[in-house]
Amino acid sequence: MLNCTSSLTDDEWTAPSAAAGWRIADVVAHIGATARSFYTPAGLRTIFAASLERVNEDPVDRRRDWSRAKVAVPR
Repeated sequence: MLNCTSSLTDDEWTAPSAAAGWRIADVVAHIGATARSFYTPAGLRTIFAASLERVNEDPVDRRRDWSRAKVAVPR
């Protein structure tokens, strides 16, 4: 993932993705947030969620203003 995202230009990073309303940066944020959720109590929200779409949107929304470096290599 790091190799792929580090090769993107700024225009590619902010380009629309195939997911409606999401940029490439948002998809990367989603993948990172999902992977992180496997190791945190927040991951349990998925099991009991009324809306999986909302579960997916929330972490992406929190990361929308993050820098490219922070999204690509979350702390």
